Amino acid sequence: MVEATSTTHQQGRRLHALREGLHRYLKTTLRPEAFEEFQVSFQSMPEPCHPALYDLYKQVLHLIRANTEAEFENIVEEAQLWSKLNTLEQMCEEQGITEDGAVSGPVLPMVQPTATARSCRVQAKQQELDHLKQMLAEVERSNAELVSTLEAKRAEVVQTAAKFTPVVSELSKVHDASRQWAYRSSLCTTTNLAS
Repeated sequence: MVEATSTTHQQGRRLHALREGLHRYLKTTLRPEAFEEFQVSFQSMPEPCHPALYDLYKQVLHLIRANTEAEFENIVEEAQLWSKLNTLEQMCEEQGITEDGAVSGPVLPMVQPTATARSCRVQAKQQELDHLKQMLAEVERSNAELVSTLEAKRAEVVQTAAKFTPVVSELSKVHDASRQWAYRSSLCTTTNLAS
């Protein structure tokens, strides 16, 4: 019982009242009529079929009631009706409006629709700003990871190049010597041709 009371309080009195109203409506509307009244409606059918048909009738009414209540709960959940009714309840309390519609205590000044729309727009912009800040933080974090990866790759390239520098300088000497040799042999050929 304590759990039901806390659930009622958490979801709000208005939603609880709405749920109870639907329950009472379905209970009175879908109440099966007495067997004798039911039998009168099916006088053309054989009398031994009446109990089975009446039982089927009661089952159908019970299923309609159960499905209607389940559909109501789905609508409440999808439309977040409990949140909207809680907001309405809070607004009524702020304005001093009681459950019976009477005003108790001083009434706060009404908020103009433009101010409400502006407030909603500010809230939406604030949520958008928070979302964009979160996205920016993620991008900056990703960028920092990429920069550190780039620096690591650069360091690897510098280390690899440092390993090849002595080899390149040796190859450079060999290359210079082969050019000199080629130049010397062309001089020799030119000198021999001239003589």
